[in-house]
Amino acid sequence: MENFTAFMRIVLDCFDQPFTLFGFNLSWWQVFLWSICGSIAAAFIGGMLR
Repeated sequence: MENFTAFMRIVLDCFDQPFTLFGFNLSWWQVFLWSICGSIAAAFIGGMLR
């Protein structure tokens, strides 16, 4: 079990590695969270327009 948790920690740390895109500092974790927020907002707006 300790090996699995160590492996998952390594994977999650990789998602937190920063990178620069068009002058913005991002990480894959931030991209994931913004994608979830954007899809929820799009679903809400789409539901309101029906």
